[in-house]
Order: sequence, then C-alpha cells, then structure tokens
Amino acid sequence: MTASQPEDLAEADSLERDDLQKKLIGIWGNEVITYTKENPAAQRDEDYVYVYRGGALNEDELFQLSARENIKLVLIAGPHYSGKTTLIVMLYYLFLEGRNCTLRFGGSLTMDGFKNRSKKILLDSGEATPVVDRTSRSEQNLYLHLVLVDANNRKSNLILTDISGELFTPDYMEKLGTLYNNCENVILTMDGEKLQDPLQRQNEVMQTIQLLKNLLTFQIMTKRSKLQIICTKRDLIEAQNQFENTVQFMEKKWNSIQTSYASEVHSLEFQIISALNLDCEDTPKRLEQIMLRCLEIVESEPVAPLDEPKLQRYFDKFKMRG
Repeated sequence: MTASQPEDLAEADSLERDDLQKKLIGIWGNEVITYTKENPAAQRDEDYVYVYRGGALNEDELFQLSARENIKLVLIAGPHYSGKTTLIVMLYYLFLEGRNCTLRFGGSLTMDGFKNRSKKILLDSGEATPVVDRTSRSEQNLYLHLVLVDANNRKSNLILTDISGELFTPDYMEKLGTLYNNCENVILTMDGEKLQDPLQRQNEVMQTIQLLKNLLTFQIMTKRSKLQIICTKRDLIEAQNQFENTVQFMEKKWNSIQTSYASEVHSLEFQIISALNLDCEDTPKRLEQIMLRCLEIVESEPVAPLDEPKLQRYFDKFKMRG
C-alpha cells in the first residue's frame, strides 16, 4: 500500500468540503453561509476582548479605553503632600464601605491601582496612623478609573489623575498644558495641616493662587472648567483647636479668590474635608458631592463644525471615535 501524494490529499479534502456544503444547503436552503480559505469570515471590532492589568492606567491604556467609551477626566492638582492621592483613594473607599447614597459603583478597571495606593490605611499595615504614599514624579501609571451610576441609571467613566505634586511647577506647566488643555473638571487641593499653622498658611494660599493662575495661563482651565478647591485634613485642623480661626482665615481668602477668578471658569466651589474619616457623617456626603459635580454636563453654545476637524490639543485623542 503506497502513501497518498500531497495533491491527492488536498483534492480529497476539497471534495469532502464540497460534499458537506451540498448537504448543508440541502437542509437549510440558501440561508447557509460558508467560508473558504480564500474568503475568511470578517473580523469585527466586537470580537476583540480588551484586557487591562488592574493597576492604574498608563497613557496608552487610557487611549484604548477612550476609543471605545466616553470618559470624564478629572485633573487633580496641588503641591506634594496636599492630599491628592488620599482623596482619590477615599473616593473609591466610599463605595467599598457602602457609604454612598446617590451614586452607585459600576465597576473599575483599576481595582489593583486603588488597593496598592491604600495599603497603609488598613489596620493590618502596621502603621501607627493611616497614611497614603505620595506619588513619584517618575510614575507613568497615572489614571484611576471608576464607573459611576447616577440616580437615572446613567453610567459614566470617571478618570482621576494621580500626578506628582512636583510636576505642578512653572517648569512643567507647558507640558501639562499640552496634555490637559481645556480640562472640564479640575480639583485643587490645599494642605489643611499647613492652613491651620499661622506661620505656613499664607504661603499655602499663595501656592494655590499661583497654581490657579498657571492653569489659566496655559489654558488647562478655561471658561468650560468646573473648578473645585478642596482643603484637606480637616481632622488635623480640628485636632489643633484651630478650626474656627482657620475657617475665618480661609473664608477671607476664598472670597478674594471668588471675586478674582469666578468669571474665568464655568463654576468655582470650596470645601473642607477629612477624606480619611469616613465615619464622620459629613465626609461621605462631601466626597459624593465632589463626584456629582464632576459628572455634571457643561452646556456650551453650539459651534458650527469645521469641514475637517483638527487635533487642537494632545488630550483630544482621548475621546470616542468611529
């Protein structure tokens, strides 16, 4: 018995396929669709499965997400140790501990990113007091993701930036302006521990005002931006018996900021919070209010579209396409 030649096998395989196709057509009629090697099935976008690492997103991963989903970016700015990362972590813990009221947790692609940033606030961390490590200036995974569901069952993808405070300086503002030009949501954090200290409070306010000016100068903030100025570490202010005095000082400064800059942005609000203290009845409400404000839609005057829309800013690539 001799072995079949390759061309004989190929011919036999072709005959079997033709025979099977005829049988199928006999059963189903002309509704059956078959594909040959020369005419393969088309690959559809929905056939792809996008898998994320679970950690904070880098720029490429955010671009991939924004190509498929609408996102709401929240730029969180402030000096180092002013509570930016702590605020981000506690927005997640609000849902983890079930302290949310209006908003519901719809998922996250960055669960590990939140967990890694919150290791030292857990009881088993061995830390004497709950702390959140500051973000390194070399960190590339800067974006934390939350899916939020509002009272009308509308889902939103909230993207929280976790950028080192060392980058919010004049030397880096031009690059930040390229990345986050015309940002709809901006949160400025102020260190409440420094604000309760009469020797440091003036400098802390001046830093905030200077950062606010830089954000406007480099068009990171515009008239479509919702600006929230958050004074953090309220618990430390109260612990030093300086709360009344500090609040009076800040009210004067906030009134001055309101007078000077409210017309430069869409909205301007101030809050004092103790993000780490979810047991305080006021804290969950304020954290949820911060997110609700970020989800609000900024209505703008309709503008006639250009024949060929051009990429006006780097971050314009983070939007749905197709």
